[in-house]
Order: sequence, then C-alpha cells, then structure tokens
Amino acid sequence: AILFGLPGAFTPTCSDVHVPGFMELAPTFAEAGIDLIACTSENDRFVLNAWNASLASCVGKPNLSVKFLADADGELATK
Repeated sequence: AILFGLPGAFTPTCSDVHVPGFMELAPTFAEAGIDLIACTSENDRFVLNAWNASLASCVGKPNLSVKFLADADGELATK
C-alpha cells in the first residue's frame, strides 16, 4: 500500500498535480503488487468526498484509484 498526505482538499497543486499523478501511476503500482493507494488530509469525510467528486473535472475522468482517508482532527498528521 501507498499512503501519502496532503495539506488540504481543494488546494490547487494537490488537485492539479499530486492526486492526478497518483491516479496516473496507479496501473504501474498495481503491476508492482501495490493494491491500495490512499491519501490522508486534515479534512472531514464530507469535504474529502466532495473533493474526490470534483477531481473528475480537473483530470477529465473519475478517480477510481486513490482512496481518501479523513484526518479531521490531525491526529495522524502529528504522528
């Protein structure tokens, strides 16, 4: 599995570069045996769900590769 963190949902660089980059590389990771790509951010699940839905307009296709994990209280980010 790959777990990466981002500072927040809807940030331009994260929406235009970071998440789409992992989406694009998902088939390559799968060939290497990586079956899960997950992103954590200090947002609640509702914001992350809305961001995930909006990514389709940023990249031209729905995100089916990267799972979002809410870290609303920042507990994971501080460890």
